[in-house]
Amino acid sequence: MARQEGETLRLTAAGDRDATARGEGRTIGVGKYSTAVLYNGLARYDDALTAARQATEYPHDLAFFGWGWSN
Repeated sequence: MARQEGETLRLTAAGDRDATARGEGRTIGVGKYSTAVLYNGLARYDDALTAARQATEYPHDLAFFGWGWSN
């Protein structure tokens, strides 16, 4: 696993845990979007699509919901 990949996944997992505890879907959405961008850059397109779909699981957060669909 590339250093950047490991660090991104570690940070987004920590953000997901914190956001879940606070009920903040926006933070989770941006983490999933960031993961989708990372995987696109690594040519891991199936993983990128999965992460982008996860970013759209929070439709009340219109900013990252739309970004997830555009990825």
